[in-house]
Amino acid sequence: MSVRQGMQRIGLGASLCLMATTASAGTAMAIETTPREDQPLVEKCHRLAIEHNPDHDLKIKQIYDSNLPDYERGEEFELLVSFLGHGNTFHNVTCHVSPEGEVSYKGHDQGGLPSVGS
Repeated sequence: MSVRQGMQRIGLGASLCLMATTASAGTAMAIETTPREDQPLVEKCHRLAIEHNPDHDLKIKQIYDSNLPDYERGEEFELLVSFLGHGNTFHNVTCHVSPEGEVSYKGHDQGGLPSVGS
């Protein structure tokens, strides 16, 4: 292997490391913006999505973002949760939160953009 090829591999490795670090930081930021007492709503939505899509690998996906900071207790709410997918994809899960705080699954899609956040 030439020195140039070795340098290219090192550069590629550094780029991949930076991308992984950025994705982890995005996940941590999304979790930080979710009020701690409401995080169980996101977790319940995630569990329901796994139950409704048993052949999908949603159980190993990390949360990218959610609109839970907009949730107000005692009101109906459409909960949107985006999970990091493979490559440039996102798994967007939609759940319904009743005024009593009960979570029900509405649907799941995969796309190039998250349903919430940036």
